[in-house]
Amino acid sequence: MFCHLTSTTGMIYNKNSTGLQDIPGDIPVTATKVLLQQNNITRIKAHSFHQLKVCIFVNLMWNQIVEVEVGAFQGMEKLEELWLGENNLRELRPGVFQGLYSLKLLDIDENQLVTLDPGNSVFPFSFVFFFSFKF
Repeated sequence: MFCHLTSTTGMIYNKNSTGLQDIPGDIPVTATKVLLQQNNITRIKAHSFHQLKVCIFVNLMWNQIVEVEVGAFQGMEKLEELWLGENNLRELRPGVFQGLYSLKLLDIDENQLVTLDPGNSVFPFSFVFFFSFKF
């Protein structure tokens, strides 16, 4: 299920609470917001979102994500908000957010991150608002 909103808001692709185990391959290229929270996604594979050139918002909270592969968000140059909180991430590899030039908010709250070193190019953007971490 997904719905169209007015042209000023863009199109929302909504697959919340549908039991997804993977990122769907049928997300329309015109989607500006992608809602995939409260599913059973465990891994975000490289190129999962490569077709979403106009997307500005992705919510992947409350899944079971343990890994985000480098290149998962490749091509999402307009992405402004990425919500990855309430998952099972233990590490974010260098380069995982490479190319997210417009990112303003990254939520990685309530994960199991062991180390986080901004100096290793995990975060190549100038400003990100981080929520609290549980180390």
